[in-house]
Amino acid sequence: MVMDGASEVPIGGKDLVSINDEGSPLLPHHEGQNQRTGNMWSSSVNLACATIGTGILALPFALKNIGILPGIFVFLVVGFETFFTNALLVRCAFKVGKNSYQEAALRSCGLWVSNIVAIITLLGQFGSMVGAFVVIGGVVPPVINSITSNSFFTRTNILLLSLCIVLPLTIPRKINSMRFTSFLAVLSHAYMVFLVVFKSIQYLIDTPHAPLPPLTHQASALTVIQSIPIIAFAFGCTTQVVPVFYELKDRRPVAMDRVLSLEVVLAGLVYIAVSIMGYIQFGMDTASNIFTNYPNDLDVWVTIGRLLIALAVCLGFPVVFWPCRNTLEQIYLYARYGEIPEEEISTPFWLNVVEASVLVTVSLVLAIFIPDINVVFGFVGSTTMIIGIIIPCAMYLRMFPTKRLSPLYITIILSLLIGVFITVTGVASSIIVQVQAHS
Repeated sequence: MVMDGASEVPIGGKDLVSINDEGSPLLPHHEGQNQRTGNMWSSSVNLACATIGTGILALPFALKNIGILPGIFVFLVVGFETFFTNALLVRCAFKVGKNSYQEAALRSCGLWVSNIVAIITLLGQFGSMVGAFVVIGGVVPPVINSITSNSFFTRTNILLLSLCIVLPLTIPRKINSMRFTSFLAVLSHAYMVFLVVFKSIQYLIDTPHAPLPPLTHQASALTVIQSIPIIAFAFGCTTQVVPVFYELKDRRPVAMDRVLSLEVVLAGLVYIAVSIMGYIQFGMDTASNIFTNYPNDLDVWVTIGRLLIALAVCLGFPVVFWPCRNTLEQIYLYARYGEIPEEEISTPFWLNVVEASVLVTVSLVLAIFIPDINVVFGFVGSTTMIIGIIIPCAMYLRMFPTKRLSPLYITIILSLLIGVFITVTGVASSIIVQVQAHS
């Protein structure tokens, strides 16, 4: 396939490297390039750990709404779309020589597409902040209520108390090391997977004659449409893909293909296992947050899981907040100057306090009025399909002229249609569900 002065082996080819007219890689060699340490296994695991987050709590609920067999099919389709569109994005970033999604969009499609990427990324990050508070409000009250019956510890008051922990962590612009928080997040998510699978196996052993949920069942179109974006949200890792690619020792798109495929397989297996096992135990009573299905007693295993999740979300909140604040500031700089300065953004301490207070407080207020985590994850999953599927496909078609009706072209068009469908129907279903809930 021949493109604007570059030649390339198609996706899945043996040795995909873009070469410019002078015969050198389009991605420039930077000083310190030999310090890249990423390999297939470490990068795949890191990307999988970044992907597997609190979205896993809502997956058994999504599977309940869709059915086991149709749900597994949706997992496979979304997993393939995640791999395919991220592979397209990597090729676009490689051609323009940029190590971030937003910069690649700016170089390939112009300022307006780059701003769309920034705005949708901002919405996704802000939605994740809201989701973090919703998770806290779902896992902490049962622990408190099992210890004391004091009426003060309502969901709203517990969320307000969590603000006292979260807000001070978000004010600084830097942190020397997030290794402890990252380790705690990985530990909590691994324990969550273990707990759901362990409890389900224990349930099957204790009640061997209990009826199992059917492989398929009739479901309304609204519940199915509402559930697909939840699965899409769980697989979302678009904004991390290009930086991970940039850190690979073997920085070729074909090498990143192997990283992406392994990451999708790892995350997909974990997701399918948790979804099926959680659904088997609770059946049609499966809640939007699987932890709310467990009894509000002092079950040691469940209590440890709830506390780990709450602690990881609180301490890891800055990891979600800082990109949100930076993206907001970048949008402002783009709007005012038409570019982002090379030097680091420097702001006074009082402005850091104002930014943190406003963003965190607004996300907390929304979490108080939106208690269902599936609504948050569904809306975020729908809107982020714009940067997860639609824009990478459009960028690739713009940068790499592709023969019409070729298998690659048809796959890209089908992916575009899937992205548009999930975005439009997912946002609409989230709005309908909220209107019905408050009517």
